[in-house]
Amino acid sequence: MDRKDKHFTPEAVDEQIDRQGQDSQLPALSSDTQLLQELQHLYKEDESRLAHIWQRFTQQAQSRENYNRQPIEIGPYQQRKLRQQQQYVALSASRRTRAQRLGLLLAQLVAVIVIASVLAIPALIRYQATSLHPVRQTALTDHDLYMSNDQGVMRVDASTGQVRWMFPIPDYALGLPNLPVMGNGIVYAESQDSIYAIDEVTGLLRWSHTFQSQISPYPSSKARLVLAGNAIYVSVVFMEVDKLDATNGKFLHKYKPGLNTNIKSISIENNTLYAFGIFDMCALRLTDGALLWYRPVNQALGIPHLVHGVIYTVTSSDVNWPYVNQKSISYVQAFDATTGSTRWQSHSIEGSITDISITNEVIYGGAADGSVFAYDTKTGSQIWSKTIAEMGFSGLAAPQVEAGIIYMVAKNPKLSYEAMGIIALDASNGYVKWQYPGTLTEMKHVRHMFEPPMVQRGIIIVNDARNGQATVELYALINGTVFWHHTVRNVIA
Repeated sequence: MDRKDKHFTPEAVDEQIDRQGQDSQLPALSSDTQLLQELQHLYKEDESRLAHIWQRFTQQAQSRENYNRQPIEIGPYQQRKLRQQQQYVALSASRRTRAQRLGLLLAQLVAVIVIASVLAIPALIRYQATSLHPVRQTALTDHDLYMSNDQGVMRVDASTGQVRWMFPIPDYALGLPNLPVMGNGIVYAESQDSIYAIDEVTGLLRWSHTFQSQISPYPSSKARLVLAGNAIYVSVVFMEVDKLDATNGKFLHKYKPGLNTNIKSISIENNTLYAFGIFDMCALRLTDGALLWYRPVNQALGIPHLVHGVIYTVTSSDVNWPYVNQKSISYVQAFDATTGSTRWQSHSIEGSITDISITNEVIYGGAADGSVFAYDTKTGSQIWSKTIAEMGFSGLAAPQVEAGIIYMVAKNPKLSYEAMGIIALDASNGYVKWQYPGTLTEMKHVRHMFEPPMVQRGIIIVNDARNGQATVELYALINGTVFWHHTVRNVIA
């Protein structure tokens, strides 16, 4: 009796058993040993049959065709199993019970494996189909990007990098923000002395407003103008703030914060104007411009972030902020927005810190010496801190944080504004996930002059300024790999 028998009868099985029992040359086996051998033989047959079944399923899945195959004949298999069990009749009651349980367990195991294999095949096919181009499935095929560069403002097709329209601004490179302010179907951008309102669909100019004095040129991770409701607020002449109608650019009001140092950033929240200078800050009521509080700061203020009634910023001993001084000492600080009083201050951090990001009640930042850190917004306690060898993190922008990943521009720690590439870190612990280019040697050799990155849905958009203002080199990165690269020629005469 073997697996090559296609059909058999109980009489044939008994004949084979009797023949084997009459063979005097075979040594006598104990009942336990015989039971074990028979179970092993049954297991090997099951294993071989399953392998055959799986091979047929795999061939059918790969060809994706429906074959008119005959169903697998399991009748002989079941009969053989039944006859096998009949051999145990002569065993004792306890041994017979044990054999039946083992046989039942094997049968159940075989059934589970067969069913699971059949169910797994469609899922395997779907996985193979969807994993062919995993990067392109995450593309922003239904989304456009609005971004700034040293030539002006542009609308970019996120799936290809093609520029749908560009509005040139000749002196836009001064104090370049990365993201233009958007609202009311308008893209708002500023130059040295003017505000431009550009239709976000067509790229045509709706209105512009030119000031009598220069707009405060301090760089920031966000545009210097602030859109609040139907009004635009922008600091001019370094000591004043003008309010414009956002729909037509008409002048509405002028505020004089009365700081002792030049204004480099403003914020609006709860009908209050917050103005931040180099060494001081204050709050004014929007309705009448009345001073609510004034607060001098002993160190140079960085870019402020107003979140739920708290002002988060960095302070530095470097008077020449934002220019990097590796010997400077910086702090992360939180101030009460209603009084200006200090809530907490972090321990000292070596090196300059230009800006920070705040996501999910965590503050993220990087210093010129290559250290990256995370602080709790409520207590100021450090969550983690890492140092990335031979890299620095300083410049015109804060880290960008999305979906648990921190994206930063890596710079040469010895040359303060020599960008080398983009690095992605795990927001939970600061460990490096990927970097572009892939190695530090490549970073130093290629020397990408990446401007601050813009991150949307896992795609990092950066502009490489290696060629100066001759061209705009746009890169889209996904997981450290170039998704697309597009060159935009200079359109400014």
